[in-house]
Amino acid sequence: MIPLFRPAEIEDINDICHGLERAFIPLLDSYYKNGYYPYFANRKWIEEKIENEFVYICQLEEKLCGAIILCKEPDRYHLKLHTVYIEEPFRRKGLATFLILNAEAVHSDAASWQLETLADLAGNIALYEKLGYERYSMPKVVNDKVTVVYYRKTIGL
Repeated sequence: MIPLFRPAEIEDINDICHGLERAFIPLLDSYYKNGYYPYFANRKWIEEKIENEFVYICQLEEKLCGAIILCKEPDRYHLKLHTVYIEEPFRRKGLATFLILNAEAVHSDAASWQLETLADLAGNIALYEKLGYERYSMPKVVNDKVTVVYYRKTIGL
C-alpha cells in the first residue's frame, strides 16, 4: 500500500475531527484530571485552518488515516507543526514520518519549523528528533503530571 498525501478539503472536516478525537481520547483523561486542557479541534477551527493555514491528510486505500495541521508563525516562512495524528490501526507504519516529510517538502521555502509536545510522549520525541528537530527553550511545567517541551528545526539559516 502506498500512502497518498494531499491537501485537506472542506469535505474532509468530519473525518479529521473524528480522527482527532479517536487519536487523542486516550490522553484526555490525563489532561483533564491534571488541570491541563488541550485544544480539542472542532469543525469551525478545522475549516479555518483549511482555508487560511495548511492541513494535509494521509490516505491509504481511500481511507483517511491521519492528518497534519500547520500554522503560520508569524508567516508562511516560519511554520508551527500544530498537530499530527495517525489513527490507531495505522500507527507504527511510518505514516507520521511520511506526513511530516511531505509537509516539509511542500513548504521547502520555510526557514523554520517549530512544535511542542508533552515531555512524557517518548515516541513523539523520538520521531521529531529523528527528523532533525532540536529541543529549545525551557520546558513548561503545567502541573505535577504535565510538562510541555519545545522543538524547532531551522533550515538554511
